[in-house]
Order: sequence, then C-alpha cells, then structure tokens
Amino acid sequence: MTSTWHTLVSEPVTPRRWLVVGTGAVGTSVAEALSAPTRRPLAEPHGVLWLANRTPARAAALAHRVAAETIPWEAWPDALPEADVVIFAAHTAAPLVSVPHAAAVMAARVRPTLWVDLGAPPNCEPGAVQGLTRRALRDLATVGAGTSWDDVVASRLVDQELDRWHRADAHRQQWYARQHVAATPIAV
Repeated sequence: MTSTWHTLVSEPVTPRRWLVVGTGAVGTSVAEALSAPTRRPLAEPHGVLWLANRTPARAAALAHRVAAETIPWEAWPDALPEADVVIFAAHTAAPLVSVPHAAAVMAARVRPTLWVDLGAPPNCEPGAVQGLTRRALRDLATVGAGTSWDDVVASRLVDQELDRWHRADAHRQQWYARQHVAATPIAV
C-alpha cells in the first residue's frame, strides 16, 4: 500500500508520455503542435512523444522532425497503459479500441489518462471506462459543420482538453495527498 501511495503522490501532474496513433494530416499537426517551443509539454523531465503509423517511413520522417520515437503499428496497443495522453488520429473503417480493451488498459494504470479521438470515423468505441477521460470530435463545441481539421483546430482541441484534464488531475493529486497525510501515523 505504501508504494501505491508513493506513486500516486510523487507522480507529477504534467503528462510525460504522449502517444499519437496515426500520422496523417491531423496526427502530424498534433505532433508538431506538441513539439512547438511555445507549448513545451514535452520539456518535462523524461517527456517522450511516441508516434505510430501503418506506414513506418511516414512515422519515422515525422519523428525525425519533431524529436519523437516511433512505435511499430502492431505494437501501439501495448503502449496504451504507459501513455498519459493518447491522441487517436488514424483513418479506419472500424474503431481501433473497444470498451473492454480500454477497461483492460485502465486496469493496468495507476493514474488516470486522457484519450483524444480525432478519428473520423471514431478510433475508440464509445462507452464509459473508470479513470479514462475521453474526448471525440463530437465533443468540440467550437467546431461547426464544414470546419477543416488543420493544425490550428487540432492544437486548440489538445490544449483545451489538456487544461481540463490537468485541473481534474491536480484535484485528484491533492485528494490523494490529503488521504496519505491523514493515514500517516504521528510519531511521539
């Protein structure tokens, strides 16, 4: 129990492991926005951006431009439990992640995570999963019909959802810290 409390309290609030699934136009825009000097989410110690794409050469070229690491397309599901924020931007005919798979991923994590599904059609099957915050295209109030998905829209979505997730995670971290302090015996 002590190691669990230590992990919950000592982990920083800022996400350190990012995964972008799909490096087409939208995934590229998100990866470039994440690595932009004005944003600096990857400037945290041990910050890492992973990229996965069905075409390895495309992922490798983008990874070289944004100082990211590539993950083989077949292996990105294995990285889900390690990623603090996952951006889904793949063009698929069916969802890449089912609700049972998402639940299994969250069972392997200690901390909550944020998944932003920019896929059209969606890359994640809809459904609630404990500890997982999910946002999809339909959740965006700022995007109207006919809006193109360029890097400005993708960046705005990521920024908005990260701000919301940071506030909720900071509140959880404070609660965990209070619980730990309340449970710690006082030495006399």
